[in-house]
Amino acid sequence: MNPLDILKKVADAEKKAMAERFVAPCVNGGRVRARVSGIIREFSPVPSNFEGWGIFQPCDVKKAMMMEEAVLERDEYLKYLPKLRMRLAFRLTGSTWLAYPVNEGDAVQRFQKARPVPVFLVDNAGPFDQVVVAFDGGSCWFAEDDMRSDAQIAEKLVTAYNNAVPVKSLHWKGMTPEERICYELSRNPEMNPAAPKTDEMRIKDALKRGGGNMVSYADRGREWSVVWTDGAGIRHTSTINKQDLTVVSAGFCLAGTDRRYDLQSLVGIAEKRHQSHDYSGY
Repeated sequence: MNPLDILKKVADAEKKAMAERFVAPCVNGGRVRARVSGIIREFSPVPSNFEGWGIFQPCDVKKAMMMEEAVLERDEYLKYLPKLRMRLAFRLTGSTWLAYPVNEGDAVQRFQKARPVPVFLVDNAGPFDQVVVAFDGGSCWFAEDDMRSDAQIAEKLVTAYNNAVPVKSLHWKGMTPEERICYELSRNPEMNPAAPKTDEMRIKDALKRGGGNMVSYADRGREWSVVWTDGAGIRHTSTINKQDLTVVSAGFCLAGTDRRYDLQSLVGIAEKRHQSHDYSGY
């Protein structure tokens, strides 16, 4: 066939395809994809803040207008994608959650190595719920709640999370490694900024913000006895209120003004005393 005829045929096919609508998922600030003349094309959605499943009409080679939300079309789209069961850990942003695969042998192997992944467009699900997701080769899309799962597992995990139960203390008969990993992900403040902090983390964070470091701490009922070092490396022992980390006793002379400070600000006070060479009361 004449090369010019081939080019004309491709151009005609692309022109026809550009006039057709397509179904695609879209996250806020993301792009939508469609197959045009056998080639995957990406478009910026209009409006740009649309999030959900939509029926799009290409405006040009760069943009596609969201004509209407896809409902029945969504189910048809997902029907042809491989499915995997996952347990939600925590919300990343909007309708995007971090999740961990439920061990189903070959299913996990087909997904490659089990690892936490974002699941997009999660609807009517909460922390630690088990869901079914569809994998398109690059992203995981929420398909439906997993009706095969035991709802009590999610309830147990939520209760433990709300009570700040340490990962090492979490256990019950029949608990799976995946459930523990999912809980550990949710409790990791480096991954989940909303994770409730343990007593030790609260103390360490307050001292770190002030420029100090925790050595150890001991429970004294309503108070903590905290051993810490300031920026100069000098060690102090202070008594701190558990509820708001305000100072009960600084451990050095503050002329009766101890309770004006909290643990974070106490570090700066100690360092100012070093700079002024005032070590009285230590």
